[in-house]
Amino acid sequence: MSLKTHGKVLAELAGAVVMAGVVTYQQVVADGVTMSEWIMVVIALAGVVNVWAAANITGFAKAKLLVSAIFVVLNLLVGFLTDSRLTGDEIMLLAIQFLSTLGVAGAPSIKSVVERKVVV
Repeated sequence: MSLKTHGKVLAELAGAVVMAGVVTYQQVVADGVTMSEWIMVVIALAGVVNVWAAANITGFAKAKLLVSAIFVVLNLLVGFLTDSRLTGDEIMLLAIQFLSTLGVAGAPSIKSVVERKVVV
């Protein structure tokens, strides 16, 4: 797995791992975490799988970025729907995931899908 071929997935994975580390640290050392924070980590991990599964399509170069952004929005909804407000910890987790989405936008990726013209 190299940065050139899997940079977008590695950027998303880095964000999810940092989120999991922060929540684990808060659980062990700080005052604990809410269920919504663990759900946000699970959604971020699901985002990693989906960014990996999104195709590198020639006509739609931003597919992986769009998938990553959708999972940021899902986590924003989790924060609002669980208790009708965002806590400071949830905002921090959203910021981490947003930064990983920026990493997805800036990471290199090769085109793995080749357009083929059918000649009849």
